[in-house]
Amino acid sequence: MAEFPDFGLHCSEEMCHQLDFLPVHCDMCAKPFCASHSSYDNHNCQRSRIKDIRVPTCPKCSKPVPTGKNESFEDKLKTHLDNNCMETKAKIFHKYCAVEKCRRKELVPITCAMCKVQFCMAHRHTTDHNCKAKLDTRNFVQKGPLWIQKNRTVKAY
Repeated sequence: MAEFPDFGLHCSEEMCHQLDFLPVHCDMCAKPFCASHSSYDNHNCQRSRIKDIRVPTCPKCSKPVPTGKNESFEDKLKTHLDNNCMETKAKIFHKYCAVEKCRRKELVPITCAMCKVQFCMAHRHTTDHNCKAKLDTRNFVQKGPLWIQKNRTVKAY
């Protein structure tokens, strides 16, 4: 050990300070530690809670009580127990087809580009759902080229 006095790093744990040739750097506090103090619990890392992604369970019903990043487990558990261990379920919005007798649900809404109404995969085309916007363009086409030519304004330059 006397031959390499500058080789290696000392453990950052206050009571240890062991010279370690292969120190482990904590990925949260970036301090070097020996092998025995490398875990978060062994060197009392203050930033370890950021990476702690455990979901605690309720002691009464054994269901998981998820918490957010800035929420404490104690507060979430208290509200969970105050609600008699009942979960508040979010509303699920189903995308039903707009055709009268079709009740198919789609995971992703399919909106007609012409009339801007939601339809299922079977009725997504304008011919399948009798698109009202398509009917307007059909009336324009039925009037024919004579009507278009008659109503066209010619600009003289």
